[in-house]
Formats: sequence, structure tokens, C-alpha cells
Amino acid sequence: MRSLSSTACLASLLALVALGCAASPDPPVCAGAGTCTPGYCMAGRCRPTTAPLAPPDTQRLMLQPEEIAVVSARGLVRPEPPLDLSPRPSTPAASGSSHQRGSTGARPAGSGATEGASTGKDATDLPSTRIAGADGDPTATSATATSATATSTTATGATATGATATGALGATATRVDPNRNAPTGATRLPEAIALGAASTGRTVLLFRFAATWPDNADITSAFLLLDPVEGAPPAAQDIPLEVARILDPWSADTVSWGRQPRLSIPGLAAVARRLPLSPVRIDVTDLVRAWAARARDDHGIALLASGDDPVGVACSLGITDGLGPRLEVYLR
Repeated sequence: MRSLSSTACLASLLALVALGCAASPDPPVCAGAGTCTPGYCMAGRCRPTTAPLAPPDTQRLMLQPEEIAVVSARGLVRPEPPLDLSPRPSTPAASGSSHQRGSTGARPAGSGATEGASTGKDATDLPSTRIAGADGDPTATSATATSATATSTTATGATATGATATGALGATATRVDPNRNAPTGATRLPEAIALGAASTGRTVLLFRFAATWPDNADITSAFLLLDPVEGAPPAAQDIPLEVARILDPWSADTVSWGRQPRLSIPGLAAVARRLPLSPVRIDVTDLVRAWAARARDDHGIALLASGDDPVGVACSLGITDGLGPRLEVYLR
């Protein structure tokens, strides 16, 4: 009788253990940045922090771009820098002096571009405008004065408040230092970009990443991640996103809408949902796997979005908000 009771207790205990194991939740999926402790993502699942680190061939890597360029058919809206409203002494203009385009000397009274700097007018009296020549190239800019001196225009392209524009009207090229996550050089990266917005038209983002894994690594998947801008209004519809391989060398200092590098045939890679606002994940697995071949015509990843939506999906470029664009690579 006692033996039967012991057997029944043991059976009940085993049943409880089996039921507890069946009800235990699966480990979370490594589907977003910060889901797992670095090094604990194995085969797409997070391992417990008490377990040994995942082997190098099953870890997740997060890469910041070495260089970014943004070009659009109708130009990008750039935030203006703070104005220096401190009083300035008036500088009388030399009578009869002539002004050549691109010079920084004083201009006669009644002249246009640098009137605020040469006559001592307050910077708020001078609106910032962009003028295009007959061939579509920017040839003159009336810029607001900054804390330094007003920037004069040149024949090759207008320069104002740290931004440059070359090529076709509305074309803009930008560059960022990923180590400092801030603008560098003479160009300026916009804080955010509205993918698919009709106001900017078709937009192309160019990315260059440095592969930190060996050529024989088994890449299971790779995603380009973009963070949404918090509080931004949702798009009217979902925005399809295409990716392509960049075939020509390029630099953010010289690229423009009219001087883009050649691209491979774009393919649909993701759809940016209007709601809920969540990181946009673009599948670039095939493009990243091709990096192992070290082809001479492989110069990065291009992300393309058409400009058909009244609002678009606002994504942060990491200047003041969010982590900025990054590449998530899974190795096994």
C-alpha cells in the first residue's frame, strides 16, 4: 500500500514538472536593437544572461554607416541654425565699388545677396531663399546671417548656413561622421527625412558600411533599421521601400540629384507601415551577402522611396533623436 502511494506521488510530481515546462514562455526573438544583451543572441533567440556567451558564428552585429547621402527630386527641408541677433555696427559701403560673384567684399547700397552683412541690417530682415538658373543649377542664394559672417555665393553652387546644393534644382547631399553622430565638413545632414512625402518627391538614401566579419562568414540575415520620429503625424498610406546596390564610387560632398551614382535594378524590400510607429526594418540580406565577393562595382546600399504620400513616414537620421540608420547583421 505504501509502495503504491509513493508511485502515485512520483507520477503526480512528474506531471506537474511536465506541465510547468510546457507552459514556460519561449525566449524572446532577437527582432530589434536592444532586445538581447550583446552577445546573447543565438539563432534568432535570446539566451539567458546566466548562459555562456553565444559563439561568434551565431551573434548579432550592429553597424553604423561610414557615410550617408540624401538626395531628393524636390529638395529637403533643412532646419535653420539659430540667428545671432546681437547688434552690429554699421559699415558704410564704398561708393562706386563693384562686386564680383563669389567675392566677400562690401557691396554698394541697393545690391542684393549680402545686404545684411555689408549695411548692418538685422539678420531677421533677410529671408532665406534659393534661386535656380535656367539650366537648373543653383546660381545664387540670399542667406540669413549667422554668428560669423554672411556667406557669399559662388558661380558653381550656392552655400548658405552650412548646407551646399549642387546639380539639379532641389538636389541636396549630406554627410555625417558616425563616430560623433553629428554633421561634419561643409555639408549638413537633416535631422529627419519623410520617406514617400510628396513635398520632397522621390528620395534616395545612400549608405556605405564597413564589413567587420570574415568573407567566409555565414550571414543568415541582414536588415537596415530606421527609427521613426516620435510625435510625427502618420502617413496617409503605407510606403513601399526599395533597395539597390550602388555601382559607382560616390562621396557625400559631391553627390546630388543630377549626379547620382549608378544603381542596380531596385527591388521591393519592405513596407513602412503608417501605424503603429515602429522601427522600419528593410531586408538587405542578399546585398550584404554579396559583399563577400568584394566586387569592384559594389559601393554600398541605396534605399529608394517614391513621393506619392501627402505626409510620408518620418524617420530620424540620428542627429538629435534616435540612433540613426544602422545595419543589423546576423551571423551563424
